[in-house]
Amino acid sequence: MSKKYHHSRRWIQDIIHHFSPNISTRKPRAVTVVIDATYFGKRKDKLGLIVAKDVILKEPIAYTFIVTETKDVYRDLSTQLYDKGFTLDAVVLDGKPGIIPLFEGIPLQMCTSI
Repeated sequence: MSKKYHHSRRWIQDIIHHFSPNISTRKPRAVTVVIDATYFGKRKDKLGLIVAKDVILKEPIAYTFIVTETKDVYRDLSTQLYDKGFTLDAVVLDGKPGIIPLFEGIPLQMCTSI
């Protein structure tokens, strides 16, 4: 991106870190979400985004910028959802150590790589 847009990597990271997408306010309700993270550049660049997406409306309902995926990141994302008034019917996410207890009592589908 640095070469393509003729700006330093740091400048691009600052723009991304300060970007706030317009997420439509949704009526709080029970939802099934897919939670996934993506990284910009290489993981060593420490710039990522994790998103909880409503599988029915196919829209993001919570997100946060991350350095790496940890239990705390998933806890914070689920707290965002609960604070907005959503409840979780089910969750689909990557299999990460220590994540299952965070969603106790909620049907959980762990993705696997083949």
